[in-house]
Amino acid sequence: MAGRKALVLVAEDINSLTQYTRQLPFKRKVQQRYLDMIANKKTMADLSEDDLTLVKKCRYEMNAHQKQMAALALIKAQSSHSRFEREILDLAARQDIDAYFLMLDGLKAYLKNVDQKKAENKLRNDKQRMDQKLLNPQIQARKQRDRENYFLGASFRKLMEVTSLHPRKNDLEKLTHVIGLAISLRGHNFDVTRYLNSLGRSVNSDEKQLAIALKEILEDPRNPYIEK
Repeated sequence: MAGRKALVLVAEDINSLTQYTRQLPFKRKVQQRYLDMIANKKTMADLSEDDLTLVKKCRYEMNAHQKQMAALALIKAQSSHSRFEREILDLAARQDIDAYFLMLDGLKAYLKNVDQKKAENKLRNDKQRMDQKLLNPQIQARKQRDRENYFLGASFRKLMEVTSLHPRKNDLEKLTHVIGLAISLRGHNFDVTRYLNSLGRSVNSDEKQLAIALKEILEDPRNPYIEK
C-alpha cells in the first residue's frame, strides 16, 4: 500500500505561510519561532531540515486555523445559535489573547463533532475561570502588562523590518542600539505627530514606508495604550 506522498514545498508556499502567520492577531510559540527563523532566510536553499520541520508544523497550524475561521463564519451566518455557539461568538467578539485561543479551542471541538454537551461544559467552565481572573486587580494588571509587552515587541519587529536597520545584528542588539541613540539625544524635543507629518511630505520611499508603519502601529485597535 502506497504511503502518503512527501510534501514538496516551493517558495510560494513559504511566502503564503509567512503572510498568513504575520496577519494573525496572536501567535502560538511555534508560529513566532517560525517568523523569527524565516526572517533570516533569503532562499529555499537556506532552510535546514529542522527549519523545514518547523515550516510543516506551521502549515498544519495554518490549515487548522483556516478551517476554524470557516466554521466561525458559518456560525455567525446562522439565524439562531446553540448555547455552545453563543459562547464561541462571545469569545470571538473580544480582543484578548486568552479569549482568542479559548475560542480556537472551542472551534476545534466544534469541528471534531465530539460530544457537544461535554465540550460546551468545558468551554463554559474555562470561560468562567477566565472571567473570574479578570476581577482580580493583580491579574488584570499583569494581563495589561503582557498585552503591552506583546504589542511593543511586535511593533519593534515591524519597524525593524521596514527600516532594515543593522541587518547583521540580532533584534536585541538592534534594540540596545536604538535605546543608546535615544539616550544620546536626550533633551531634544521630539513630537511624533510633527515627525509623522514631516515623513509624509518626504520624497524618500523608505521614509514614507516608515511613516505608514508608524501610523498603523499608533492607530492599531489592539494598541493597549489607547484609552477605550
